[in-house]
Amino acid sequence: METELTEQGADEWEEFCAAELPAELQTPSPGFAMAEPGLTVAAVDELMQDAAICELENRYTDLAQVVAIAEQFQEWCAERPDGESVLLQAEEGVDYWFAGDLHAAFDVLLAAWALIRDRAQKSGRRGCLVLLGDVMDRGMDDIPCLAMIEDMLMRGGADGVSVLYLRGNHDEALRQSPRGVFYSQVVPAETADTLNELRAEGPHGAAEAVGRAAMELSRVAPVVAELTGLGLPQGAATIMLAHGGLPHLDLQEYALTHADEFPVKEGAPLYESVPEEERPKWSDDFLWNRLKPRVASCPPLRGMAGNYMGTHDVNTYRAIHYRLTGRAVTCLVRGHDHEPEGWRLYSYDPVYNEAVSRDMQRNCTVLGINTMGHAADNSYFSRALPSLVHWCYGAPVITLYRLPVRR
Repeated sequence: METELTEQGADEWEEFCAAELPAELQTPSPGFAMAEPGLTVAAVDELMQDAAICELENRYTDLAQVVAIAEQFQEWCAERPDGESVLLQAEEGVDYWFAGDLHAAFDVLLAAWALIRDRAQKSGRRGCLVLLGDVMDRGMDDIPCLAMIEDMLMRGGADGVSVLYLRGNHDEALRQSPRGVFYSQVVPAETADTLNELRAEGPHGAAEAVGRAAMELSRVAPVVAELTGLGLPQGAATIMLAHGGLPHLDLQEYALTHADEFPVKEGAPLYESVPEEERPKWSDDFLWNRLKPRVASCPPLRGMAGNYMGTHDVNTYRAIHYRLTGRAVTCLVRGHDHEPEGWRLYSYDPVYNEAVSRDMQRNCTVLGINTMGHAADNSYFSRALPSLVHWCYGAPVITLYRLPVRR
């Protein structure tokens, strides 16, 4: 497909970039708050002592059961298409929880699950846990984490808590060579190393079952999700969820000037309307893009750790998204960056972020969160605690909880 702009298309793009944001994009919605009072170590320890949670811990650390789950999961995935995007209609009676990069922190995943399950049982509301990718690498408990996520996806909310797993760049990078060796396009690759050790020393076929199930998890996992119909005064407001960031300016420009070639599907994410040959670039940006809050625009460096977006890039995407879908991205929750405190708010807020006040921060909440539990191994992350975000229908704020998990 011809992607070069005509002179008329270039003029249209320049005018679009120069225009003010629509009124629907001027106010962050929902806002942001820290949970008060926060969770204590004692409270989390009590949740972890529940018999059902102990049973889960034993199940996902038993290799025979893990292999059985992996084999079942491969069958479960067999009839499912490649994951691309998902549009969630917010429901009353559901608590939505968002977790950032796990990076093989099984104790944190189990603690988060215990908290969400406990809240669901006490409130009578269902829970929905959205994991923002990168279950692999960096930690030691990747295999139990994978088993738990795969099992919970297959159970489909039978415990009152459902799971949506979004793909991360580490997830997508795992491969197996024709000779059976696991490797990754992202380094260091601790999960590939673990699988190769299991392949050499473990029961026959165990590594293949676990590794192939992990690759299937990445294949069927969407790269982006939108939570819409929030029940807020700003009726068009949408919370966008991705591992990385938003599509770069070159993709935005193409979407604007070629919109007549791929009419937007009503009630579907914008990604589904993009021509298939263009989607790999969109996917790459959703997985890899980071935010530079004091830079207006950054060139695309796809497939690299240095793939950044600036404030102008964020705002033009939001304006295009609103024009084409009628949904206003007023909040982006993402992982990918390992924040020194476990979370970082980019929205201008006099309480949580008074030092930054550029246009993007004034009108869109961008929240980066990590939910890994081993950040304190690095002195740079000495203040980090795993972070979870909670939101429910009609709530004016998203609330951040920090999990004081023992390490």
